[in-house]
Amino acid sequence: MTRSQDPKQAFSAWLRANGAHLDSLAFKQSADGAQSRGTGVFTNSSVTLHESIPLASVPATLLVSMDLVLQAAKEGTSDSARRLASCMNGASRALAAPQTSGPGWERTTLLIFLLWGYASLVRGEEASTACGDDKQRLDATFWAPYIRILPDIGEIDTPVLWTDNAALAGLEGTELAAGVKAKRSALLREFEKLRPHLNLLDAGGGDIFTPERFAWADAVFWSRVLGLGQALREFGGQPNASSDYHLIPLVDFCNHSPDANIRWHISEDQSHVVELRSTPTKGDAPLEVPADSELFISYGDRPNAEFLFIHGFVLPDNPANVLKLSVPFLENRFLNSDEEPQEDPTLEDDDAVRTAALNSLAVKTALLKDLGIRGMLTLAQPQYPVSDSDELPDPTTIVDPTFGMLSQRAACAMAVAVLTPQDGVERTEAGKYVIGGHELRETTVPALRAALETLPHWEVLRLRVWAVLLEIVNYKLCALYEGEETWRENRDDGASAPASAARIAKVQMFREGQKTMLLAACQLLQGLQERWAELDVVCSFLSEMQN
Repeated sequence: MTRSQDPKQAFSAWLRANGAHLDSLAFKQSADGAQSRGTGVFTNSSVTLHESIPLASVPATLLVSMDLVLQAAKEGTSDSARRLASCMNGASRALAAPQTSGPGWERTTLLIFLLWGYASLVRGEEASTACGDDKQRLDATFWAPYIRILPDIGEIDTPVLWTDNAALAGLEGTELAAGVKAKRSALLREFEKLRPHLNLLDAGGGDIFTPERFAWADAVFWSRVLGLGQALREFGGQPNASSDYHLIPLVDFCNHSPDANIRWHISEDQSHVVELRSTPTKGDAPLEVPADSELFISYGDRPNAEFLFIHGFVLPDNPANVLKLSVPFLENRFLNSDEEPQEDPTLEDDDAVRTAALNSLAVKTALLKDLGIRGMLTLAQPQYPVSDSDELPDPTTIVDPTFGMLSQRAACAMAVAVLTPQDGVERTEAGKYVIGGHELRETTVPALRAALETLPHWEVLRLRVWAVLLEIVNYKLCALYEGEETWRENRDDGASAPASAARIAKVQMFREGQKTMLLAACQLLQGLQERWAELDVVCSFLSEMQN
């Protein structure tokens, strides 16, 4: 590869020279209207897609994983491999366990790989034109065509890398505002810890790595990585494969579409080739695709918050949009409040109240952890039944009165969160959980649900859930409207640069999706609260409490 050679053509040639098959494909600039999608995968001639026939393939020798990086550091003999070994040794010492094992360490090694390749490219080291054997794969210059075609800092349009204040201000009032700030702070702390060791990757001895470059590597990783480990262990004949995260040159340039026409697939033989094949079609009929058509894979059914945060795009009217919120334990209202605690006649003093709250919170969090529920809940868009009638069924008569907004797991987590000391949630010395005096037979969601339903005031508990959720949703809705008003007042719509205008349009679409979700949740929860407040059992219970 020469510096004057087109990066896309050089990348294609490199793939072919090293065993990849992509005869019908080319890499071209992709766009959705005025919004750039970066480099995409296109047909260079008309093709017929068959689900059982690979359209393209990437050999196992071109898959980038932690195993490759560790092998290069251990067995590589080039100067760049020795620099990598020094960096890896230093990084493993700088990071305390558990950061040197599991998914976190896999991510770190792949970030180091990307920065290793970047440093080699910056210093002008050229890749060999010969086919890659194991020794060549262990040298940074081998990967230069891949590193060179990756989007640079200014081409990755994710909020963590934005310098556009107008777009960043548009995130205020949404769940991403705090997420972006937290991510930036975490990356900066991580970079400062690794910086002395990353600098060992630079043959020039200079300081070419910046916080922005480290954030670039993180963005490249998260927007491209695929979890192949489980598939390799189950279908690829590699029962001892230790790496899960993989970067796959060629496959990772496929853009997303809800109407994807191709998918990635691991070959069933021992070659462990990653293939691109047609998505299933009706009756297994072949799919005719004209020349110069972009091919898309699916990144999965994900909400716009995730798409924007990781990939830098949003989908209009995304049916997978959700709201995420922390489990609202009642105990936190006291523990996190600066206000004077309300008197509890069953407890002697404030210290006792705090101790009781901490103990109750510990039992609840342990219970949810054992159920596989870790701190966050997801509210989906309600799916109302299609009917000729405009009226919905009475929610008190159906299994799921939220129409899919709350999964059974989320509903149980909410019920646990709003249990009071009077409701009785305890843990025995034997580690068993007790709800309302009834010991759980097993720590499962169905068993918990059954125990909750035996409570004489189960419907009161559900009313409590609707009320707490409605309060949270209303708070988020107010924050969204306030953020919108502030954004509108201070935004310079002279964001005349096309990139800025497109980014602001993206943010606006994201905000509208959040607003739609919150309004739908608010309407549903208001109706549920009003209906449950009318139930005789609820009215009787509340009347007894007042007396």
